[in-house]
Amino acid sequence: MQSANNGNNNSGFYLPRPLSEKVLIVQILVGIFLYVNSLMIFTFLKKEVFREDTRYILFAQTLFNDSVLLVISGLTVLGNYYRFPTPMIPCCILCTLMNWLNNCTPLTLVTMCLERYVAICMPLRHADISNSRNRKIGLLIIWTISSITAFVSLLGFLAVNPSYILLSYVVCSVEVLQTLIWQAQLRAILLQLYFICMIVIIVFTYIKILMAARAASSDNKKSTYKSLRTVALHAFQLFLCLTQLLTPYIEIAVMKIDFMLFLDIRYYNFIIFLITPRCISPLIYGLRDEKFYLALKHHTLFGLPKVLSAVFDASECRKLWFNFTISFHPASKNGKADALSQMHEPDEAPQEDKTILSSSMIVAPVDWTVEDITKETHRQPAPPEHPPTRVYCSDRPITVFESCCG
Repeated sequence: MQSANNGNNNSGFYLPRPLSEKVLIVQILVGIFLYVNSLMIFTFLKKEVFREDTRYILFAQTLFNDSVLLVISGLTVLGNYYRFPTPMIPCCILCTLMNWLNNCTPLTLVTMCLERYVAICMPLRHADISNSRNRKIGLLIIWTISSITAFVSLLGFLAVNPSYILLSYVVCSVEVLQTLIWQAQLRAILLQLYFICMIVIIVFTYIKILMAARAASSDNKKSTYKSLRTVALHAFQLFLCLTQLLTPYIEIAVMKIDFMLFLDIRYYNFIIFLITPRCISPLIYGLRDEKFYLALKHHTLFGLPKVLSAVFDASECRKLWFNFTISFHPASKNGKADALSQMHEPDEAPQEDKTILSSSMIVAPVDWTVEDITKETHRQPAPPEHPPTRVYCSDRPITVFESCCG
C-alpha cells in the first residue's frame, strides 16, 4: 500500500505540471470518439426500427459501455498525470466500474456474433429467439457475467485491507485494488477463462457462417459473406479487447526493468488496446451498415442533405415547367392543328359526324319469345306435305331490321 501512503502524505498539495503531448492526444481521441458515439446513440434512439432489432440494441449497448469507459479512463489519465489525490472510496467505485465496463464490451461482441450466427444459420428461428424477452435475459446475463471479475477484485481488496484505508487518499488507478499477489493471480485466472470461452465461441460462429456462405445460393451469398466479414471484424475487435486484459502483467514485468519504458508501454497499450477497439464498432455499423449509415448521415448533417435534395428537385421541376417549346410540323396527316398550337382556329365550324344508319331507323334491344318466333313463321304458308299437327318453321333467316321495319 505504498501508493496509498504516498497519496495520504501528499493529500494537502500537489505540484501542477504542464500538459503533455501524449495526454493531449489521449484527450483529443477520447473527445472525437465520444462525439461519434453520441451521434450514433442519438441515431439509435430516434429510429424505432433500430430499437426493435437485436443487433442494433447490442450495438447501442456497446456504444454506451465504450462511452462511459472512455470518460472514466480519460479522467483517470489526467489524475495520474497530475498526481491528483483521490479519496479511496470514490476511487474504488471508479475502478470497479472500469473493470465492469471493460469486461462487458467483449461479452457484448460475442453475443453479437452469436446473433449473426442465428440469423444466417437458423433464419426460421431467428425471430423466435431474438424476441423482447430473450433480449432482456441476454442483456442481464452479459452484465452479470462481466461483473464477476470486478466485484471479486473489490471484495478481495476490502477483505485484506483494514477499514481505515478507506479514509485515505490515493492517485487512482486500477492497480489500487490489487494489493496482494494472489489477488492479481485470481484476476488473471478469471480473465484467462473469459479469453478461452470467447475465442471458442468466435471461432465456432465464424466456421458455421463460413459453411453457410459456401452452401448458400447466389442470392444469399452477398448477405452471408457480409455477415462473415462482420464476424471477422468483431473477432479482431475482441482480440484487441482481450489483449488489453492481459497487458497489466506485461507492464508489471517491464516496470521491474525500466520505469520510463513502463510508462511508454502503458501509454501505447492504452491507445492500441483500449481506444482502438472502441472505434471499430462505429466502423462496423456506422459505415458498413447502409441503413444505419443513411440515418447517421441525416442526423450528423442536421437533415441538410434532405433539404438540399428537396430544393434542387423543386428547382429542376420549375426548369422543366417553364423551359419548354411547342412545335407544329404541317403534313398530310395533320388534318387538324394541335390543341396547343398557335395555328389552331377556335372559330372553325364543327363537322357533323356521319352515322352508319339513317335517322329513320331505330336501334334497340329485342327480346323474342318462342310465341313471337312462331307468329313470325306463320307469315309463310306451310307446304302441302307438312303434317297439320306440327308447327312449320321456315328455313329463311329472319333479320331484326326486317321484323321491325319491314
